[in-house]
Amino acid sequence: MPTPSRFPQGLSNAAPWQFFGPMGTENPFFYHSYADDFDTPILSTGWVVTASTGTAALAAGDGGVVVETTTAAAANFVSIQRPAVGFQPVAGKKLFFVARIALSDIVNAAFVAGLMPITATPFTNPANGIWISKASSTSQIVLNVANNSVVTSTNIPLAALTIANNVSFDVGFEVTAGLTSIPGPAIKASVGPNLVGFLPQSGNGTANSNNRYPNIVSTAPLLTTLQATVLAPVLAVQTGNSSILTLTSDFVGAFRER
Repeated sequence: MPTPSRFPQGLSNAAPWQFFGPMGTENPFFYHSYADDFDTPILSTGWVVTASTGTAALAAGDGGVVVETTTAAAANFVSIQRPAVGFQPVAGKKLFFVARIALSDIVNAAFVAGLMPITATPFTNPANGIWISKASSTSQIVLNVANNSVVTSTNIPLAALTIANNVSFDVGFEVTAGLTSIPGPAIKASVGPNLVGFLPQSGNGTANSNNRYPNIVSTAPLLTTLQATVLAPVLAVQTGNSSILTLTSDFVGAFRER
C-alpha cells in the first residue's frame, strides 16, 4: 500500500474570504447531499413505500441492498421515494444523481430512477423532473427531462451498456452549470457497470479505462418550470408480463451545489 498523503494544515474547498476559509476541513455544506447505502431499515431512514400489493424491504447483500418486489398482477409496481422534496435544479449550480440497481428480468421489468416531485405514480410522467427509465419488453435505457409537461426522452445507445438479469449496473445524470455548446445548463446521462468505485482496485479494469458512457446530453436546456420545481429521489419497478419481478438497489444519492 502506498504511503498516505499528509496535510497537517488540513484541506479546504472554501475561498480564503469565505466563512469556512480558515478551517482545516472541507466545508460540509458545499453541496446539499443525500446518500443512502441501505444499511438501515428504509422506513426509519425516511423513505415512503408506494405499492398496491408489492413490497420493499432490506435484504442480505454485499454493501447493503433494498429489494422492491412486485406481485404477479399486470402493471403492478413498487416505488420508494424520499418523503419531502429537497433538490432543485438551478441555473449555475451543478446537480448529480446516481444509483446502482439490478433487475430480475431485464426485458420485462420497467424501472424509474431519478428525481421527481412527490408522486404515487412514478410511471406516469410528471410535469417536471429528471429521471432515467426503461420500459417493459425492451432493453432500451432512456434519459427523460420534463419541463412544463413536455418530456424530452433521449435513448442511451444499447451498445453503451450490456445488462443481464440480477447483475448490477449504475445509472446517473448531471445537470451542468453551463456548456458552451448548448445555451444554458445541460443534462448529461451516464451508465456503466461501475460509475462509483475504482476499477483497478477490484481487479476489474485498468486505470483510465472507460467504465461509463458519458455522452448523452439532453437536447432541452433547463426551462423556467423545471428550475422552479423542487424534486426528490425515487426508485421504482413495474412488472410488464404479469410475473413477480424485482428491483434491487445497492445505493442511491443526490447532490446539488449550493
